[in-house]
Amino acid sequence: MDDGLAHSPEHLSGTGSMGARDSPSGGANIISYTNCQVNNFGSVVNSNFGTNYGIISSGSGSPQPATGSQYVSISEVDQALTPIHDASYTRDRKISPPDSDCFPGTRESVIKGITDWADSPVLFNAQAPHVFWTHGYVGCGKSSISQAVSQKYGRKGRLLGSFFFYRNSGDRSKMVRFAVTLANQMVAAVPATKPFYNAATKAEPALLTRGGASLATQLERLVYKPFNAAVKRGLIFKTLLQGPFLVVVDGLDECEDKEMVKEFIQHLLNFFKRHPSIPLRFFITSRVESHIKECLNTDGVRLDDLVAHGSDEDILTFLEASFFQRAKADEVIAAYIKDIGRWPSRNDLEELARHIGGSFIFASALFKYIVEPSGDGKTPMDRLPLTLNMNPGLDGLYIYTLARSQDSPHFSNVISTIALLFQPLSTAGIAELLGIHTHEVIHILVNLQAIIHIPGTDELPVTFCHTSLRDFLTTQSRSGPFFAPPSHHLYLTYRCVLLAKRQQPRTAAALYSDKHLEDHLEHFTRLPPDAQGPLSRFPETLDALSTQILAETQNFPNFSDIVSTLALLFRPLPIAEIARLLGIEESDVSQVVGNLRPIVYIPSYTSPVTFRHDSFRDFLTTQIRSGPFFVLPSHHLYLSYRCSILRDKRRYGSAASYSVGGSGQHLKQFARLPLSLQGPLPRFPHTLDAFYAHILESAQAIPYFFDILSALTLLCEPLPVRGIAELFGLRVGQVSQVLSYLQAIISVPKDKNQEPVTFHHTSLLTFLTKASRSGPFFVSPSFHLRIAFHCLALKDRQPSETAAYLYSVRHLDEHLRFSCLPQPQTLDTFLSHIFAKSQHLPAHFRDIISVMTFLFQPFSIAELAELLGIESSEVSQFLVHLQAIIDTQGIDQPVTMLYEFIRGFLRSETRSGTCFVSRSDSPRLGYYCFIHNFDGLLHETATVSSAILAYSRHFGGYHIRAALAMNSRFFTTDLEHFPHLPHQTLPYHLFSFVTLFFQIFGDFGSKLPVGVFQALTKSIESLALAVECDFAPGRWLNLSFRQLGFDTFMGKGGYLLRLHKEQATALDENARRLETALRVKGSSMQCPNNPLSSPCNPENVNFTGNSELGQWTPMKAYTLFHWIAARVQQEVKLAAAPGLREFDFELQIVNYARARVTLLYKLPKASAVPFLFPLVQR
Repeated sequence: MDDGLAHSPEHLSGTGSMGARDSPSGGANIISYTNCQVNNFGSVVNSNFGTNYGIISSGSGSPQPATGSQYVSISEVDQALTPIHDASYTRDRKISPPDSDCFPGTRESVIKGITDWADSPVLFNAQAPHVFWTHGYVGCGKSSISQAVSQKYGRKGRLLGSFFFYRNSGDRSKMVRFAVTLANQMVAAVPATKPFYNAATKAEPALLTRGGASLATQLERLVYKPFNAAVKRGLIFKTLLQGPFLVVVDGLDECEDKEMVKEFIQHLLNFFKRHPSIPLRFFITSRVESHIKECLNTDGVRLDDLVAHGSDEDILTFLEASFFQRAKADEVIAAYIKDIGRWPSRNDLEELARHIGGSFIFASALFKYIVEPSGDGKTPMDRLPLTLNMNPGLDGLYIYTLARSQDSPHFSNVISTIALLFQPLSTAGIAELLGIHTHEVIHILVNLQAIIHIPGTDELPVTFCHTSLRDFLTTQSRSGPFFAPPSHHLYLTYRCVLLAKRQQPRTAAALYSDKHLEDHLEHFTRLPPDAQGPLSRFPETLDALSTQILAETQNFPNFSDIVSTLALLFRPLPIAEIARLLGIEESDVSQVVGNLRPIVYIPSYTSPVTFRHDSFRDFLTTQIRSGPFFVLPSHHLYLSYRCSILRDKRRYGSAASYSVGGSGQHLKQFARLPLSLQGPLPRFPHTLDAFYAHILESAQAIPYFFDILSALTLLCEPLPVRGIAELFGLRVGQVSQVLSYLQAIISVPKDKNQEPVTFHHTSLLTFLTKASRSGPFFVSPSFHLRIAFHCLALKDRQPSETAAYLYSVRHLDEHLRFSCLPQPQTLDTFLSHIFAKSQHLPAHFRDIISVMTFLFQPFSIAELAELLGIESSEVSQFLVHLQAIIDTQGIDQPVTMLYEFIRGFLRSETRSGTCFVSRSDSPRLGYYCFIHNFDGLLHETATVSSAILAYSRHFGGYHIRAALAMNSRFFTTDLEHFPHLPHQTLPYHLFSFVTLFFQIFGDFGSKLPVGVFQALTKSIESLALAVECDFAPGRWLNLSFRQLGFDTFMGKGGYLLRLHKEQATALDENARRLETALRVKGSSMQCPNNPLSSPCNPENVNFTGNSELGQWTPMKAYTLFHWIAARVQQEVKLAAAPGLREFDFELQIVNYARARVTLLYKLPKASAVPFLFPLVQR
């Protein structure tokens, strides 16, 4: 075998093994041939058989087919590389497509143009393009030409390599093994490159690993450089005398790695710019895809459009030769020709060629359809006239061809779409319109090239080879399972909808959608119901399309209200007016309507929004069809309400004009509904009750809302606005403000002095008096007490002839009867009845009523609950029973007593009896203020509202001083009953300590009480407990009493203390406990003048200090406690005598410019000896 036979497949057989050998004399160069026997063959040079388990014969006789790839096994290469053995032109094309070849006598001019370019010398012609790109549509013969060129240059020994890409065939559709495959073929075709190749792989082993190097690097090191090195050393000079070497790359568009394709082309062109004289050329074929075109449509590349070479002459040659060969093998045709004469006639062949239009693949399909046997009983002579007739003569061909792809995904959608499009789209456009990938469309069409023209670029439209195919697909009796149903227009409508929504980019498919969306919808809506569906694929009917479109929009703001309004309006409105009617943003309406463009028509922004077809309104208002998108007829109620609001605002515009008559029309529509359709429903308004609740919610924050609503509900006869205001002690404007928000459900007359205020409908009265329906707006019968109280208060005033006064005279007894109270003679009796009915409430009754009595400013329900540390519901529960005399004015408004005399009633024990709130209850309010103030001092972020914190700091001290000034009893027992939660333990003990300390040493201008020792001991113990329960007492030990809310001067006077020995010991133990706690916490180290590190000497006298107790700190109070305890213990020890168990001391407090405390021990028989205890300076 000589150079001309390089790359020709030989046939191998036998078994056995042969080691590597070189045969320079014979020219054989076979390395590591395994498991076969080589039988007498001639010279072999540059052969590449690969791992082939066949036979090699002597070259004579019939060759046997070989299985496997067409490569010689070169051990060093095969072990390192993983080439694709079925990617070259020598592959078994029956197993590894494409199975393409040029028909003899055709494509000769095309191939000649390629060979002329490939054979042109490189020397002295460096500017000639090194790359030749042939492009064309699918099926125009590109792979056949690549195969022919590869075979031609393989025989010449100048084919460096060939690679036939093929879609969806593993690595043959990728670039990952492209470089190593070309390198493998190069080493086999040009052995002189092997040393350079081996050197490259040895230096960089990563070149042979997946992902070890970029594609450009692999091509440069494994192919280009080894070849260039062999050229420069003259190792292939003899072959180069014939011309440059050639690499053939077919079907580059079928490679999935588009970015790597671009990398390959760009690197290739750059390599040739750097080496313009290298004797190497690349022949590339592909469809015109954008990523290839943008790289190859440049200088240095020769372009050739294969479609431009198509001609009827080549087709005619193909047909003549094909029918001639068939006549030799087909006895029926041969007999026909013998009897009748030439078949087909020249005229028939020419007409057939004209129908084919230059497509070899269509020509081949028609030829096979005519001559090959089929089950229809027709002879080739019968089918030829049918084929010439085309319509419907090609039905058999169409069925046969379409069946090849019918199992492919998306087949039916793609074929139906091509058949029903109003203008053809490219493969990319079809894919975009259907929401699938371009390669999925091509995968379907590639098997249909015989009947569908697939252009050479993704941008050119896909068309039928003959219009008869569209007639076939749209006639169900002819196409059967391939029928393109007219209901597919619905699916195309849906797909056009999705594309029409997109703003960027405006692709061909998107532009088609804008232009033809309505055309597809119109074609569908013209269909009779039986032709609309159901279908075997989505969407099944027009209802399904509507559901899909609505489902994609349902999460937009106000979707339900907008769609329901569009369906129920008596006349259409523009976008802005719909927004005004519903009281929402125009952008919300625009967004919803814009996404509903497939089913609504919007000529312009200012034009009314209408449905494209009446069927959409029918769909929305028929629950069995629309399901979750059913427009509830009760929405008429909401539209009536919105119309009334818009009408009351007296706006201008079509929405305001619509509201004038629309309010009544929509209300009538709602009133006609049976109760089952009034609710409950899944969205607002649920029922007429929900409508009422919605109106009331919009007004509930207005001051006196609930008072006025309750009065309107429970009044025995309606009153005018002024009468309501007078009865409840309000201004006319306050009543009018509430009523202005309720005009949709309450009739408000223009004459506020004479005409009464009434409900629009008696159902509102029923709604308000049934708790199960009205919920938070329930008007309790107990409100009769409030009305009775106002009637009684109005009667006690100067009689007048006003409507409110006359009402009070006539109906007081009725309201009392409704409230089940006896007839009161006075207001005090009335108040006593009210409070008597409330005392059965939980223990918080005393706290709430006393706090409301002593507060200097009112708080809301939430703030009262926060102040007392209880739940808001507990406060609300209490106030409900007192609503006759206590006014809440709204959910966030301050809670107040209706009249100041109620506070006076509660403070008078002779008037209020068991409800008496004495000043001794004030410490509780002071205690609550202390807790919140102390919390604010310890934490940067307060845990209570600013109003509570401000009140506690400003008024807390006053409440404490007011309680201390009473001096009626000590707090040693009261403090034990003060409520405190676990997290309030520290402020509880600290409050106990400071309160008792001030009770003993403060100046409150009243007689000093007894029990000083118990208070002193309890105060020391409370301070010790406060230190013990806090993890960091240093935070507050240095805070002044004034900061804590306590402030007064040192008192003047004295106490006589009679102490038992055990009491003196207990006093000392508590002082030591406090000292120990301070030492353990280490807090004293943070205090100036540390009393622990520098204790006072008990022998010292004349201890003076600041006369303002507010300047003291807890740490300084400890100093006094410690000193008193030490002095008492010392004197008890000195004065101890047998049987002496009691000791008398006199504690004197003197306050002049400086404060002084004197403790006198009263000796049993001698005069008293004074001991002075000075106070430590601040």
